[in-house]
This record gives sequence, structure tokens and C-alpha cells, in this order.
Amino acid sequence: MFCITTKTLYELTLLESGSQQVGMLATACSLLVTSPAALLHAPYAEPFFTFLSYKGLLQCAHKNWLRASLYFMLACCFRSNGALLVGYIVWGMIIEPLQYSMFIKPTTILYSILLCCLIVSPIVFHQASGYYAFCMVDMAPDWCQHRTPLIYTHVQSTYWDVGLFKYWTIAQSPNFLIATPPLALLFWASWTHMKRRGFSQLAAISDSIWLGRIPYRIRVNSQNDFTPLVTDRITPHAIYAMIFSLILIFSSHIQIVLRLAASMPFTYWAAARLWIEHPKTAKIWATWSVLWAVISLTAWGLFLPPA
Repeated sequence: MFCITTKTLYELTLLESGSQQVGMLATACSLLVTSPAALLHAPYAEPFFTFLSYKGLLQCAHKNWLRASLYFMLACCFRSNGALLVGYIVWGMIIEPLQYSMFIKPTTILYSILLCCLIVSPIVFHQASGYYAFCMVDMAPDWCQHRTPLIYTHVQSTYWDVGLFKYWTIAQSPNFLIATPPLALLFWASWTHMKRRGFSQLAAISDSIWLGRIPYRIRVNSQNDFTPLVTDRITPHAIYAMIFSLILIFSSHIQIVLRLAASMPFTYWAAARLWIEHPKTAKIWATWSVLWAVISLTAWGLFLPPA
């Protein structure tokens, strides 16, 4: 499965960047996975989630929205954060076309809504089955009386201590430390992308909606803006990476970024950009990746965290 996922990453990078060299570089960077134990050696959910996410994103690049939604729906069967993948459908079918036109067909909007519902259907089914199993009885637990009686939210809050700032304790400092390298990479790449292209792109979309200014033209700020990995096509990936990273930092177990960073192609595009723009820093990143791979594999074999 890892080999197929890697091949899909190369195909996706080739489509999004238009550069074979960048495709090879990003694919090579993907060999330095942030959690080799979970992604390469253990029967975890992450390899399947990553594989299905990549397949769905590749279909999005081809604008095959139904097939992409089916892949994303299957990804949601493995991880609930797959619900965020609906953003790619909304971006491709609604937001991106607004760069060039002030009018979106109502049928297109309705179709995109149906596809989004399809993607999150496994999560809805899981929550509904939990509600009917535990709440439709005489002695229902307290969480059934909540305004949004979701079993997944209850389990995360009660047993995993997940919530806004709940993980911000001195005891969790080591987890914040080991999560810093991938999060720093994601924030650097997503923020610099947004400054170079993303914010101008969003402003143009806003003008198209509210002021009727079309067609879309983006202003290039510097020669570096011509990097194949800093283009309009990468913007939804940058936005996704930034939002997902913020969720992990403020309201989740931050160390799971080590397992979930691989599910975003943007992680390896960021690493490829690091090699192109800051090769000295890229060498530090590669060194950390190799050292962390050895440490994490050893810790996994000894049943030590972060598991």
C-alpha cells in the first residue's frame, strides 16, 4: 500500500506543480515519514486513511468529484478528521470557479452539498449508532442529554481529555517538543504560500463575489512566486494544512501530527520547497527525520509513547 500511495503522490504532485523534477523531489521526501512504525510496519488506520486521501485528491485534480467523494467517504471510515476533506470538494466546485465567474449554477451547489453529505456519512452513521445503542434505553448516560449528544465527543473529552487548551499542561511538554518539527514545517510552508499567492487569490475571489470584478488576475510579488509549489492549485492544500495544524495545537493530542502529517501531500511539498529555497535547513529536517525514525521505531517496539 505504501508503494501505491507513493506513486499516487508523484502523480498528484506532477499534476499540481507541472514539474517532473519537483514530483521526484516530493516523492523522495515522502520516504522520510514522520511515523514509520504507524505508517509502514503496524496495522494502523493511518496508512489506509493516507492512501484513500491521496486517491481522492488525485481525483479532485482531475475534477472527477464523485469518485473523489467516494474515496474521501472511505477515508472517513478510518479517521473522523476525514470530514475536513469536504473542503476540497467545496473549493473545487464552488470557490475556485468564482475566480472566473460571478455565477455558480444552483445544480452545481446542490450537487456539491450532496457530495459533502456522502463524504461525512460514515461519521454520521457511527454517531447515530452510538446514540441508539446508549441513549435509547432507560438508564441513559448523562452525555445523552447534551445539546449535541455525540458519543465520539463524549469519549474524547472524558477518556482522552481532548478539548480546547486541555492538552496545554507541563506534563505534555515532551509531546509538544516532538511535534514541533513537522508543525513548524507545515506552518512555514502554508503561511508563506498564503502570503505569496493565497491571500491575493482569496481577495480576488471576494472581489468576484461582492464587486463583480472578473476575470481573475493575481499579482506576482517576487521572482520566488514562480516556484512550481507556490501556485493557485496548491492554495486549498495550504489552507487545509493550516487549519488542521491549528486544530492539533489547540484542541487535540498534538503528537498525533507525527502520524497524520503524512496524510497531507502538502507535508512533502513543504519539504520539497525547503530543499529548493533553504537547502541548509532541509538538511537539518532530513537529519531529524532519520533520527526520529530510529527513536520512534525503538519506542514502538518497547511499547513506549508516543504510540
